[in-house]
Amino acid sequence: MTKRLAYYLKNERVGAYFSSPYLRCKQTMEIIKKITGKGVVYDKRIGEEKVNRNLETFEDMFARVKEFHNSLIQKNIKSASICTHGGPIAILSSLILSGKVNQDDLSNYPKTGVLLVIEEGKLKSLDFNRA
Repeated sequence: MTKRLAYYLKNERVGAYFSSPYLRCKQTMEIIKKITGKGVVYDKRIGEEKVNRNLETFEDMFARVKEFHNSLIQKNIKSASICTHGGPIAILSSLILSGKVNQDDLSNYPKTGVLLVIEEGKLKSLDFNRA
């Protein structure tokens, strides 16, 4: 699954690669780096969601992910591959598509192995779980 994703990304115009610093994302990005030859920036702001374990509030998670999103805008990054977890994916998708986020958005994220592509204000999912 990850190798198929990496070969797909290798043929796309991706301006930057970012990842959560947590192990499963790092393992995924190591495979992608090996195939694409691109470097990756590990950023704790897109780290795992801790709301459901009462280790952070929704507002805390939203603030850190929004800060990451703002940094992409400030750096004028138009295309990025971001390997992260459900909560941050849901927040980033909502921020990009609608400019707003609420806690209900946390349940609106794809299963593992699905690449979300946001292009021209539209969301599409590419499933790399299939053989």
